[in-house]
Amino acid sequence: MADRDENNENMVIVDDDGEFDDDEDGEETSTAPNVSVAVRIQEFPQECFKDTAIGKGAFFCEACREEISVKRSTIINHINTHKHLSGKEKLHQKAKRERDLAEVLRAYDEENHPIGETLSMNTRVFRLKVVTAFMKAGIAINKINCFRSILEESAYKLTDRTNMAQLIPVVHQEEKKNTLEELTGREISIVFDGTTRLGEALVIIVRFLDSEWKIQQRLLRFLLLAKSLAGEEVAREIISVLAREDTGTAPATTRKLLDIIANSEAKLKIEIAATVDAGEPFVKKTYSLEGDGPLVLEAYDAIIELENCVRLMHMPNVTQISSELAATDGPDQRDQEQWQD
Repeated sequence: MADRDENNENMVIVDDDGEFDDDEDGEETSTAPNVSVAVRIQEFPQECFKDTAIGKGAFFCEACREEISVKRSTIINHINTHKHLSGKEKLHQKAKRERDLAEVLRAYDEENHPIGETLSMNTRVFRLKVVTAFMKAGIAINKINCFRSILEESAYKLTDRTNMAQLIPVVHQEEKKNTLEELTGREISIVFDGTTRLGEALVIIVRFLDSEWKIQQRLLRFLLLAKSLAGEEVAREIISVLAREDTGTAPATTRKLLDIIANSEAKLKIEIAATVDAGEPFVKKTYSLEGDGPLVLEAYDAIIELENCVRLMHMPNVTQISSELAATDGPDQRDQEQWQD
């Protein structure tokens, strides 16, 4: 559309968006859209735009966390980008996550009636997310006052570090719930370790593959002990942890562990000897498959190499233990035949 300025012979070109372009003589004219931020937001109600009054002619896209011009063509190009679409999906996940946290807080309120339960749920969910972020980052909660000014910008109000620390049991409860959902029905490997000096720490970790075939690990137990544990004590502790229903590993994993412990001493000696003799190639292939290369091809090659390695492997420890046991009255003929197989 073309309009003529009453005080000037120059032609001013105005497009359908109410945006001014250069005139025919190349004179500089306004390129700022003649449309308010509120109008543009109403035209795109399905988008996550917000008027933050940051500046004239721009508004804020919550999905992409950046300012966007109110020019229609700019908006259309922006909402079709992969960045914007993935950002909207993350916002939907964030909203679902916050609803889940709200349910956790309501359940916690019914049992404990903590301080601040009368506050708005949005404020409490924000505080819970802050506490969770601090714990995941390994930052002490007593440092939270150092971050209050920046965390409260354009967000909800926090409270004193003592009151914030009261949300730690809620975080613990939510982590237990998430771990239960992740581990239920999965094949897992159990990793445990501890120190042998005074004031031993025993750690039990499980590792598994998620739905995207990425290796994940979760901490199930961290114990501070007055003295180191013997082998049987460690086994009992592992079984007691895995037998709990809130770990998601019971009862199949527990049955397997109990079966191992119930084996005769002779069988355990053979199994340990076989682990010593044949464990190295398996460990090496496990580490090699943790890289970022083409996993399918690498796994196939690794399995073929392991098959050939085990078929031709010399196992001196197994041979020695088998000979020693064969000379005693411990194993029967059936056990010896199983070892030879």
